[in-house]
Amino acid sequence: MEYEGKGIKWCVNRKGCRHSQLNTEDIEYNHEKSQTRARVEHAFRVVKHLWVYQKVRYKGLFKNTSQVFSLFTLANLYLVRNVLKVARAKYAKNTKNNKKDPKKRK
Repeated sequence: MEYEGKGIKWCVNRKGCRHSQLNTEDIEYNHEKSQTRARVEHAFRVVKHLWVYQKVRYKGLFKNTSQVFSLFTLANLYLVRNVLKVARAKYAKNTKNNKKDPKKRK
């Protein structure tokens, strides 16, 4: 393609039509792109629906950019909150088992 020579990736799903169906390579390509798109769109759902971010509130690019970066950072933390809880519980369990008895010090 003309874009590949310029280093631009084409990330649109491939389509079949009535006379030429998608082959297995195209189906796998579409599946890979759809998985990536789904992961990215979850953060947008959190920002737009959970925190009702619909419009920019400030004049100036710096303030808006700062707010959006903060919202997406919080959205990523929100999405991995259950993983963090499990990791915290494992850490607490390991530190509880590894504590030394203060009376047994040499």
